[in-house]
Amino acid sequence: MNLGETYREMKDYLTALTYFQKGLKIHEEILAKRHPDLAAIYRNMSKLYFSTQQYSMAMKYDQQAVEIGQEKLTTTHPHLLEYREIFEKIRRKQLFTIRASALLGGPQLCTEMDTHRVNLVGLV
Repeated sequence: MNLGETYREMKDYLTALTYFQKGLKIHEEILAKRHPDLAAIYRNMSKLYFSTQQYSMAMKYDQQAVEIGQEKLTTTHPHLLEYREIFEKIRRKQLFTIRASALLGGPQLCTEMDTHRVNLVGLV
């Protein structure tokens, strides 16, 4: 486990994002563009954004993980299966959120999680 994932599990999302971004930058400099290790970082970032209810960002990073996994891993590889599972989880959550918002009649009240989203977006 890495520091970013540790901070994500502790719900310190800003610190987690900082470590994920640093790790991604380092790995992008030393690894091939489609290296499986990058997919793992993308998966971790996807999980972070999912935790903060930023589903479009979560989908973006998980999609990158899935694409690398499909190119570099066997179809039954556990990591690829996990990336696909996360992708479906995000997709279902996005649909639920859209439906819930429509039922509530539009924008929802600001919550503590919205504050986290604003803070995270400011760092990206």
